[in-house]
Amino acid sequence: MTAECILSEQQIADALAYGKQNAEQTDYEFLTPWSISQGYNQGQGRVTYFSPFLRVAQIGRNEAKRHHDVNLSIVKKILQPCADTVDFLIMAYGDDPTFGRRIKVYLQCDNRTVQPSYVRFPPYAEFNRDYYNVVSGEAKFPRAEIAKNSTVTVVVEIHPQEEKGAVEEKGHEHEKEHEHVVVSGTPPLDKPVINKYTFDLSKYR
Repeated sequence: MTAECILSEQQIADALAYGKQNAEQTDYEFLTPWSISQGYNQGQGRVTYFSPFLRVAQIGRNEAKRHHDVNLSIVKKILQPCADTVDFLIMAYGDDPTFGRRIKVYLQCDNRTVQPSYVRFPPYAEFNRDYYNVVSGEAKFPRAEIAKNSTVTVVVEIHPQEEKGAVEEKGHEHEKEHEHVVVSGTPPLDKPVINKYTFDLSKYR
């Protein structure tokens, strides 16, 4: 699939114009129309549908802030990988600096569970000015498994630390069985915290 199949020339132009018009917004403000936020308790956070339009708009914004012209050939190269995946940016709050290693992400769509083709979270959280441990990462899902303009739910699980003496699980394995949803703001975790973010993809550019 080519970049033109993802966004038309007009859509690319519209996205670049949107980015330029909103260049002075903060990162948080710029992503808000594509984002769902749940709060600041552990396990909560914010998920952004990083649509092809938003990706191009961000290029337009960045170049406008630098007072540079946009190179359309570079834009199309950046768009090319988007042909195969549906992408989300994930920010989560946790109870300790290494909780990002215990995050599991998957997607629910049409009564199916879709596992990510790529997940990345940093091994150590940032400690922000509000005294929260926060990690920012991304997850990519196979576009072939997600119908166009469908409604999808991004599920973010944060699992508790294993007891001392246990071998720490590595990577981002995805379990088939999941415990019930827990809403908690009191560390430490003693069971998984599971939060869900539902996006109607037809409503996002």
